Amino acid sequence: MLQAKPSFNRDVIPQQVYTHLRKLILDGVEFKAGDKINIDQLSNEWQISKTPIREALKNLEQTQLVKYLPRKGFFVTSLDWNELMEMADLRIALEVHALFRGYDRIDRERLKRLRIDFIKQHQVLTAAGEASPYLDADEKFHTFIAHSSGNKKLIEIYTTMRGTMKYMRVRDTFHSNSEMGATLPEHLAIIDAILADQREMALKLMQEHLINVYERLKSNNPHSVQSY
Repeated sequence: MLQAKPSFNRDVIPQQVYTHLRKLILDGVEFKAGDKINIDQLSNEWQISKTPIREALKNLEQTQLVKYLPRKGFFVTSLDWNELMEMADLRIALEVHALFRGYDRIDRERLKRLRIDFIKQHQVLTAAGEASPYLDADEKFHTFIAHSSGNKKLIEIYTTMRGTMKYMRVRDTFHSNSEMGATLPEHLAIIDAILADQREMALKLMQEHLINVYERLKSNNPHSVQSY
């Protein structure tokens, strides 16, 4: 049974529906992994048209929180938690090594632009609750570090993990309402250390950031996973 009917401002219904649906999915109470999302039911219970609900689900599909199956509808993405945590663990080794190998190759001017974009998109995230631009900035930064390594095999493995890491980023970015986008200081600290040519500090901060991601994910994990 869904929660009580939310109150939507008709001027901003699409964004509010997106935000509310995302919260319901991330909370894992009303919608659990693998559940079908009944658009007709939501339309009736929330007393709004199906269009903003359908639009919200299409946007959520881009963040991989939901998936669309032809002729069947939208479903909450189902991922094996153990596999997700193993990916988060592997990511620590890959990205710290990528930074270690690629440190001298990193384009500092591009890094400065990524820093500016991070701050800009974080403002969009916290002011409007629009996640996609911030998630894109996050992905661009980490992909940039991976590619800077110059290691083709590392990049190949990292690329195959892209879908899972996108889901990982959504979970981490919305770890809790009070911590929405709390990863910004961690990212900026890494970038600033590189720009200040503090190699060892940058490596340390990258490792700490990725371990924090692991720990935040683990806090929502129904299984027992070994801690660092």
